[in-house]
Amino acid sequence: MTLAETIIRKCERSSRDWKKGESGNRTYYIQQEDYDAIGRKALFEEVETLKREGILTEVRWYQTGIELEWVRYSLSALPKLYERAGIEPKGKRLEEARAFFQQVFRGIHSPWLLKYGQELFARIEEGKMPKEMGQEEWFDLLRRVDQLREPTYKRIFSNGCFRDSKRFERQYQKRLVQLARKYWDVIEDEMSDTEVLSELNLESYSQELCFKGNLRLILNGTELDMGCFRQGAVLNSETLKTIGICGKQSIKKVITVENKANYMAMPYEQGSLILFCHGYFTPLERKFLIRLRQILPEDTQYLHTGDLDYGGIRIFGWIRKQVFPEVRPFRMDRETFLRFQSYGEPMDDGKLEKLRQVKEPLLEELKEMILTTGLAIEQECFCLEKNGSMC
Repeated sequence: MTLAETIIRKCERSSRDWKKGESGNRTYYIQQEDYDAIGRKALFEEVETLKREGILTEVRWYQTGIELEWVRYSLSALPKLYERAGIEPKGKRLEEARAFFQQVFRGIHSPWLLKYGQELFARIEEGKMPKEMGQEEWFDLLRRVDQLREPTYKRIFSNGCFRDSKRFERQYQKRLVQLARKYWDVIEDEMSDTEVLSELNLESYSQELCFKGNLRLILNGTELDMGCFRQGAVLNSETLKTIGICGKQSIKKVITVENKANYMAMPYEQGSLILFCHGYFTPLERKFLIRLRQILPEDTQYLHTGDLDYGGIRIFGWIRKQVFPEVRPFRMDRETFLRFQSYGEPMDDGKLEKLRQVKEPLLEELKEMILTTGLAIEQECFCLEKNGSMC
């Protein structure tokens, strides 16, 4: 460490002192750590050298040649200090960072990734060097994520990126999930990491849509009446990509169900389609259901039933925004809450505070019941009557 480097660090912490063309004098007060880092003799020798070179304009001693109080330097001499210290000027480093990130984000289209890029550029404009500078492998991964148009198993993706099927999980998965949570508004707080990755088209396993009801589909030119499967059926990822939907349906009501036990317990009902949403529908499921909604009559009824808690309210709002705008709550009201209140579990203060911030006009009554009692009720208890039988 040298005094020149110490002064440069001080200037670079300023919002302006490091900028080209800045002038005026600044004072640096010598601390004990300067003696420790530089050495007393080396410090005094460097002070004399910098003074001869005109970089230091004034020096104040407590005791001449024994104890320094401060040194004063001119900002116009900062280029000389950079040269002496062998450090590239901050302005030049920031220009290099700007050029690096311009190259990185050229060709990226995902709005959430572009938001990330805007923040990086904003940091540069503030004179802050993004820690991501030079992380070419990280940005190559983001470019590949941006280009994903179909669900891909994350280990195949990892192999394509690194020729190592597990490296993505070990090194980058957590970081990518955190990035998506921060910048993509389709991601909900309550989504699991697996659900977040699914939104990015990165899968741990095949996406599957579970349903029961009078859905008519077309597969390889053959019309299928899925109502024959009274206990329910499943469409996997590959089927969801290629399956057709008949233009004429007898569905009058669509019910989305948050939890598997409740989905399984709900009986087949003529004219109804019951969907297991497992929290948040995956992108492939969402595309399929949006196609279905476009076919169904305008007077089709859409209902959702889920947990009577913060997560359940968020899931309802997400389905309303992302899949079925017409959806209405089913068994998510004051009457249902009171009926199953004995099954309630205390919610932690953090979740209650988050719930207070949620704006979901169709569930305000339920929200107030939860906030008043501090209880959360999981939907699975609906499957139990007082005698323990299925509802």
